Amino acid sequence: MPSIPSLRSETNRYGAGCLMLFALPFAAVGVGAFVWSGWTLLEWRDASGWAEVPAELVAVELEEHTDSEGDTTYETTATYRYELDGKRYTGTRVAIDTGADNIGRFQHRLYSDLRAAQQNRTPVAAYVDPDDPNRAVLNRELRPGLFALKGIFAMVFGGVGFGLLFGARYAAQKMAAEAKLRQRFPNEPWRWKPEWANGRIAASTRTAAYVAIAFAVLWNLISLPAALIVPGEIAAGNYAAAVALLFPLIGIGLAAWAIRAWLQLKRFKTPTLLLQRLPVALGGRLKGTVRVESEVPVAADFGLELECVETRTVRSGKNRRTEESLLWQKQWRVPRHQCQIGSFTTVPVDVAVPAEQPATSMEDGDGTITWRLEVTGACPGPDFWSRFELPVFAAAEAPAPNDMPAAAAARS
Repeated sequence: MPSIPSLRSETNRYGAGCLMLFALPFAAVGVGAFVWSGWTLLEWRDASGWAEVPAELVAVELEEHTDSEGDTTYETTATYRYELDGKRYTGTRVAIDTGADNIGRFQHRLYSDLRAAQQNRTPVAAYVDPDDPNRAVLNRELRPGLFALKGIFAMVFGGVGFGLLFGARYAAQKMAAEAKLRQRFPNEPWRWKPEWANGRIAASTRTAAYVAIAFAVLWNLISLPAALIVPGEIAAGNYAAAVALLFPLIGIGLAAWAIRAWLQLKRFKTPTLLLQRLPVALGGRLKGTVRVESEVPVAADFGLELECVETRTVRSGKNRRTEESLLWQKQWRVPRHQCQIGSFTTVPVDVAVPAEQPATSMEDGDGTITWRLEVTGACPGPDFWSRFELPVFAAAEAPAPNDMPAAAAARS
């Protein structure tokens, strides 16, 4: 019968494989949208050099297409005749972008102009490819809103797809390394994570900054069509469309958040928590030093917070959401004079850890327990912030007297 670590390793590989399969359609859509938008740009560039000739409109229609969800799209269609070098041709291509859409009022305006020209028997301009006179178009403008939407599809779906692919590969490598550590140290779970193994724990500031940047970029890309289209809609009298401007405004706030996180990362780099004892023992003390490889010019004190958090997944029908419950928390301050502040900065950490709280969870699932240490400091410019996930476990042996909480030491 396979051992538990080997079963977990097989499960991890299966999960990573499923994630890759899940990511492939997103990556494919992203590549397809990129090719689609690139083709549109090439067509627009080519058409800008085509010959302009008068054309006679034979038929003009505005077609409506309604999907199963009730969304309606529109497409202006036309048949027209034109002449080039003494030969007559018939064309049906109306715009650079073919197909139906509901981006702005482009299709309605185009139909209105062409319909008026047909009723008045007025020739319209057709743009003809001199190398292939059978290729012609009536409107050769590049539509910013639609082109932006194609680019957004390419970047969002491609970014999500390839991000998941690289993330699955990284997760598979990390889980493989963890599986080896589990086999090597079956009774010492604090050694299962490579980032805990030597008692030097890196802060999550880099990950937090990258997440903030990625989320802000994604949100603003999705909101970009609204920023491009809504002003024209408002100018045309569609004032209800102004509600959509809420999304770009939220995007501005997210961009500010991402910039702040990036400036914090550039200024303070990635702080490290150096533990005196591994693991941190329930019923003992968390002792160590936070080291920052730059000056942290706090005006007064550093704020520290140690907390134990339980994460659960709440299901309601088909909906799922993740909730955090604070099981225990301790806040305190470390005065500036107790820290070393210069070309690098150190902040001492010494706090009692309660014995009655649960240990850090090493398995994924419902009711995951996480211990976190957060360090903050008010500074001129970007404030200092860092967070560390801690290996807090029941000690195999009783803590030494100087590692025990003062009250417990007094009773012993």
